[in-house]
Amino acid sequence: MENLGRIEATHKQIKKMESNFIGQGLIHTKKPVGEILIESFPDAGFNEFLCLAAFASESGVAGLSEHILKAKEHLNFRILVGIDQKGTSKEALEALLKLDINTGIFHSRSHIIFHPKIYIFEGKEKCRIIVGSCNLTTPGLFQNIEASILLNFNKPDKEGEQVLSQIKDYFKSFIEGEDQNVQELSDELIATLSSSGLIPSETERRRIQEKGEALEKENSSEEMRKKLKEMFPTIAVQPAPRRFKPHTVKKQVGSKKLVISNEPLAVGELLWHNPKLPPSSIQYATDGTNPTGGLRLTQAGWKDENGTVIDQTTYFRNVVFGSLNWQAVSDKVEAAEALFHVEIKGVDKGFHTLTIRHKPSGEAGQRNYTTSISWGAIGDIIQEAQLKDHELNLYAPEEGSEEPFFIEIP
Repeated sequence: MENLGRIEATHKQIKKMESNFIGQGLIHTKKPVGEILIESFPDAGFNEFLCLAAFASESGVAGLSEHILKAKEHLNFRILVGIDQKGTSKEALEALLKLDINTGIFHSRSHIIFHPKIYIFEGKEKCRIIVGSCNLTTPGLFQNIEASILLNFNKPDKEGEQVLSQIKDYFKSFIEGEDQNVQELSDELIATLSSSGLIPSETERRRIQEKGEALEKENSSEEMRKKLKEMFPTIAVQPAPRRFKPHTVKKQVGSKKLVISNEPLAVGELLWHNPKLPPSSIQYATDGTNPTGGLRLTQAGWKDENGTVIDQTTYFRNVVFGSLNWQAVSDKVEAAEALFHVEIKGVDKGFHTLTIRHKPSGEAGQRNYTTSISWGAIGDIIQEAQLKDHELNLYAPEEGSEEPFFIEIP
């Protein structure tokens, strides 16, 4: 009787629904929503997966692709994505289509938008429901300040199954594809949405998201920008785990379209090391002067593979970046673009297209530097990182690849 009582108690404990709050962004969460999805996909106790997301990005879909493809052996998929406010990219839909899973797109010409964020794993004996603010994007799954509720329960569970039933009933016409505003994903649909301007490219999507920040900079004085930075300082961004693998990240660099592996990043040989960055190279204003806009590629005592101290006036232009497409931008300056992966103080700052500038007229004079890398759009990131006197490493692309180069500031 005692053992039977223990069994019954254990059974009741297992059956009881568990509810937990998932917060992201303020601290490094042990299990953000993206991590819970990754852990749930291989669980054979689930045979159905339902996702309703307002927005999807290429990296958000690609990072989960490997796990989704493996889970297709035991999971039936139904994914519904919105395309309002240009929050979902063409590349994201192409990535979903490539997975060959049941995917629908919702859109309405009215002023309302499709805005739910729900992830459900269901099996014959158990269920997992996540309802919150996390979109199917890398920031939404791991990095943004987000809030969600996680429900876990074993069947039968009256309260849990009631919540599940309410969700399914409410979105029934969407799930079954009967709603007039839901279209099943196809190549033809993607082409129509793209040509009509309803879905942007991934580059355009990011540009739209950053537009608010850009307008703020345009409309603010330097004094106001400094004040806003003091009022709203940057915070640490939680990195996505290694098993979240956006394998194919496309970047347009001039006329070239590169496909970059992001698992984990492999780098080539060390091309240059500066043991102590001067203020002029890291957006650090001194003596009331404005910071410069680029990294000055100086000698810094660096020796080439033969042990000879480099001639900085030609080394960077002809050796490090000699294979790039250089073009004259004025009578005295030529420039080229290259893709860089940037890491600052151990935090991945992503891929960025940066411009390298060279002033040939400075070569004969053996001046301090003739080549520099313009920080461009990441200038604020460099400035806010307070990198005075930090060291810097510049690495070549992975062997066999032309790009990206890798900048590391420990």
